[in-house]
Amino acid sequence: MRYDPENIQYYFNEEMTLSAAGEAALDNQLKKYRNEALKKPYKMYGIKEDQTGDKIRIAIGSLWFIASVLVLLYSVPMKRYDISGWVVVGFLMVIGLLMLFTPEKKASQYFSESASSQRVQGAVLVIGGVFSIFLQLKYNEMDTITFLMKKWFVISIVAAVAMTVKVIGYLMAEKSVYKEEIEATCIGYVRTKEGSGDEILHTVCSPVFEYHHDGEKIQAFYDVLETNKDGKIPVGSTIRIKIDPDHPEKVMGDHKRLITTPAVFVLIGVIAAAALGYFLYK
Repeated sequence: MRYDPENIQYYFNEEMTLSAAGEAALDNQLKKYRNEALKKPYKMYGIKEDQTGDKIRIAIGSLWFIASVLVLLYSVPMKRYDISGWVVVGFLMVIGLLMLFTPEKKASQYFSESASSQRVQGAVLVIGGVFSIFLQLKYNEMDTITFLMKKWFVISIVAAVAMTVKVIGYLMAEKSVYKEEIEATCIGYVRTKEGSGDEILHTVCSPVFEYHHDGEKIQAFYDVLETNKDGKIPVGSTIRIKIDPDHPEKVMGDHKRLITTPAVFVLIGVIAAAALGYFLYK
């Protein structure tokens, strides 16, 4: 990820081992970042003031999500399960089409699997959405419980297959995305905090590397930060790193720690599909 001194989500200094003063400075900077993010939420997505198109996409996506949740909340007490079914179809189709036709943009920001992996996931979601439309139109008048079980049976299979593709994409990222090895100098460290609340926040860090690629001087850090506050590479030392030749600001970090979440969804999807399939077709 390209290092941007103006992005105050990441605190930079030259300490490999974070001092008490450095930790206090990190906390103060993150408080400032949170205050700015409350006023300008698009900053949480790394979007700058002049990126109007990206702001509009985030706003439309957020409104669509909120509207979908409100529709779901309305449909359940009213027993309009057909409405909730169409909302699910919408989720599958929209996310699937985005992944199918705009994978490169997603792959150029932060860590992601290859564009081909994203396209396969998108195709799986679109096929699942089409099959859900078929169920919605053909079985809408059947017993409500059976209809819902068939719907969730399909969703469970789609989720399990899509997340399996994602896990494979993550495992293959070193060969399919970060294909170029290059010499770089550690010039310092960036740190931030991850978590959902002040009490469970933990510090993550990454070396900031300086290197040249095709005549351009780049300062960048790992796409996936390390889960500790102290670094391992001395500032000023030179090492070899792996980058994405198509997006040379992308530096491979310990991305395998991200596999846990999609792997859990694979397990949940398989268990849910097996259980629903047993009750539907026994």
